[in-house]
Amino acid sequence: GYYKSSALTDLNAAYDIAKAVYDNKQSAKYAAVYDMLNTEFMKVQNDATARVGIVEGNAYRLTNRAYPTLSMSVGTNDVMVGEQTSDYGNTQKWYFEGSGTEGYYYLKNKATNTYPGNVETGQPLSLDKATKEEAHAYKLQDMGDGIWALVGATGLHCSETQSYQIVGWGADAEATQWYITVVETNTNAEAL
Repeated sequence: GYYKSSALTDLNAAYDIAKAVYDNKQSAKYAAVYDMLNTEFMKVQNDATARVGIVEGNAYRLTNRAYPTLSMSVGTNDVMVGEQTSDYGNTQKWYFEGSGTEGYYYLKNKATNTYPGNVETGQPLSLDKATKEEAHAYKLQDMGDGIWALVGATGLHCSETQSYQIVGWGADAEATQWYITVVETNTNAEAL
């Protein structure tokens, strides 16, 4: 899992103060600085909303940042699309499966039990891979404050001009950024 950048602001500030005290050899302040760092660390550790944990076996919904009423789904002919967010059905439920490289995951749709391959800029993405060996692993890129981009050669983008199909695009575009929410948990699963 990952921490939201907004959850680390106070801890980073405390670290900067502690580093300055250490660099200036102000040993009389070491105990106070330790207490300050420990307090901020404990705040982050105890904040259930600070960490975004990707757990293999849990199902997630990916809601688009630019179109917050749309979530990544499976459309006609297994082309990935942004569809009106619904709590029903499995087409909007996705599994993240570890690739063996830290921060890179295979996406697997619960309804189709298939994976997407790689996608080129502007081209629609299909769920046409039956196994991870055929699929493409996507980097989960932290865009800050609980927003993520899934990036291969390009990012997974919800294109308004292409009937909200998921196409390849740059990760910096809002329509290429996603909120990730757990919708089903596997009690036997462990964080990747």
